[in-house]
Amino acid sequence: HVLELDSSVEPQWTQPLDPRVRGNLMHQILENFYRSEREAGRLPLQPDAWPRLEKTAHESFATFESEQVPGLFLLWDIERTSIRKRLRVFFTTELAKLSSFTPRYFDVSYGLGEKDPKLSRAEPVSVTLENGSVIQLRGKLDRVDVDEDGHAHVVRPHLDDLRDSQD
Repeated sequence: HVLELDSSVEPQWTQPLDPRVRGNLMHQILENFYRSEREAGRLPLQPDAWPRLEKTAHESFATFESEQVPGLFLLWDIERTSIRKRLRVFFTTELAKLSSFTPRYFDVSYGLGEKDPKLSRAEPVSVTLENGSVIQLRGKLDRVDVDEDGHAHVVRPHLDDLRDSQD
């Protein structure tokens, strides 16, 4: 206290991000990005979307910084760079997929309260087993892609598996 500096803001971590925290941050970036693209009528994904994904990542990083006090700047800079590289790999992989399915619903929950109001439901899904027992399913689907005929498939990106060869 010789310099009379306020020590009220302490970094919350001085090591790399916990993989769960990193995964949640990447998930939030992609959810925000895809929702924005959907609302703007820009799906399926096109190559010109990369700058918008970068902008979404930048905004999410700023929010994270304001809420988490990310610790040592150098470590946070390394984390941001790593996340950007992983997002780039994800984006490139998504573009390379030749599919008639278009991302339509994001963070769809059932039995957990609504997330994507277009498809989520607050009630659990009931499944009757062969013996007559009924079980209640609760969960979340990261993304549901739909084709022109209304067929759907669930996409669960494993974002932590996405690593650039130099990462």
